[in-house]
Amino acid sequence: MSSAFSNPDLPRDMVSKFRNSGLKSRAGCITCKIRRVKCDETKPCCDKCVSTGRTCDGYNPPKEPKVKKSKQSKNEPATHNILLIAIEATSATTYVPSLDLQASWSERRSFHYFRSRNLSSMPGNFEPYLWDKVVLQFCHVYPAVQQSLVALGAIYEEHERRGMALMTSTSADENALKQYNIAVKGLVDYLSSADQDPRVALISCLMFVWIEFLQRNLDSGFRHLNSGLKIMQDLRECHLPGEASSVNDEDKEDIYGALNRSFTRLRVQAAMHGSTSAGLTTTSTRVLEVVRLIPLFFSNIYEARVCLDNEYNAIFGYMRTLRDGDRYSRYESMNEVTIDSIRVAHLQRLEQWKQATGAMMAGSLQSYDQTLKSGFMYLELYYLFITIALKTLLGGEMCFDEHIVGFERIATLCESLIHDHRDGKPPPLSFDMGIIPPLFFLLLKCRLQPLRQKAMALLRLAPEQEGMFPRDSALKFCEWKVATEEAGRGDLPFDQLLPESARIYQEHIATKETSGGDSVMCIQYRKGPPRHDALEMVELPVDMDLVQAMGNML
Repeated sequence: MSSAFSNPDLPRDMVSKFRNSGLKSRAGCITCKIRRVKCDETKPCCDKCVSTGRTCDGYNPPKEPKVKKSKQSKNEPATHNILLIAIEATSATTYVPSLDLQASWSERRSFHYFRSRNLSSMPGNFEPYLWDKVVLQFCHVYPAVQQSLVALGAIYEEHERRGMALMTSTSADENALKQYNIAVKGLVDYLSSADQDPRVALISCLMFVWIEFLQRNLDSGFRHLNSGLKIMQDLRECHLPGEASSVNDEDKEDIYGALNRSFTRLRVQAAMHGSTSAGLTTTSTRVLEVVRLIPLFFSNIYEARVCLDNEYNAIFGYMRTLRDGDRYSRYESMNEVTIDSIRVAHLQRLEQWKQATGAMMAGSLQSYDQTLKSGFMYLELYYLFITIALKTLLGGEMCFDEHIVGFERIATLCESLIHDHRDGKPPPLSFDMGIIPPLFFLLLKCRLQPLRQKAMALLRLAPEQEGMFPRDSALKFCEWKVATEEAGRGDLPFDQLLPESARIYQEHIATKETSGGDSVMCIQYRKGPPRHDALEMVELPVDMDLVQAMGNML
């Protein structure tokens, strides 16, 4: 029976590895363990590290023999039942502290919780090697990474457990923030030491970004993101100690490459989000400096995702620069024909990507397992999303009516991805973009009400948060916009497209001063046909206060 795990076309990090039977040595050096290669165990530095120009980090001290404890630690709960935390009211999912981590009971519990979430099972995650292997292995070598992961696990757990009776949100928040403060201090202490590994700072920085996003502290998250991007840029411009002179994005198991790809995807999110944060926009509007040739076919789904990421990075930089033209002058000297030629060139490259991906799928004689099928659906979803956005970029609101078939396919793909994870557990939080941005785009721009209603129902089933995109904020805004536009339907049948006079666009959050000198948050938008449109502003409803954190994505 064939599966994705027997597919020779898959990258190394997505294929199960089986070793020959025999006793496995656990005495290798720390560096070889992290690299997951066999160590020759030469003391004091192994020959494998020395011969490849790497710094051998030495060997862990021998483990002390395990002694069975007869008494419980006074710092741990008195009964085993306290370890059993119900995550769902309808199931008996339990989480107990990890026993293989040198930490307190609560820290081991948070670490174990994070491990149990199986981040690599999500369709948007294409870095299982980083999260399932590298991060966990670094935890056992570098305290700064361990503390960062414990903090992330604590905040992750608080989000998924929110509202459960066994722990109040106040105590959960206090514990999560305490762990985060410890993690930040741990990284600061590490960075002040003489011997530093840039990977430690990058891994911690990546988790800090996610922690801040989960707490809706976007500006702090953007600062961490910019710090990580600057470190990656510095690494590209100099030789890394013990590593190649540049970051290798093509190697699936290159740690720096995996980290760079993760930060690149966050930069795409930042460009899509379009926050007015000065620190964010200077990064999010960059275009791809070096245009890479798109191959005739990809060797595996991993290569297809990396290529699509590069296209997204360039395209959203282009789109954001045009939209924020008052702040960026990259295209000011170009006429409309030149600007449109850039748009067409991007569309041509997306078509080349589609053909290369299709050739890869057609060339495989083996069946795909569900995880891989979900990965292909994810890629198609984001191909459709960016293609429709590009095709309609320079047109009016009526041009979206030409893409109803594409919008229907987006809804179908999102529905399939949701059902793939309906296994009785709450939908996981996602560090990467998932179904929220495409569904949000559909609800903003598709004016076919039956399809809008379907997309709204799907959005309610989405994870609580995907990257910097919170589900409930997107829902609130979409409900407001659909209701506002539907008020202008008149006698037009429900299943027909809205008239142009009812359509609103260029919505964004703005502030308005009242007669008393106070500032109030408002939604400002245009309504009606171009050149005859009206600029309108309404005060932000009380139940939509979180919408202001959505930046300029609208």
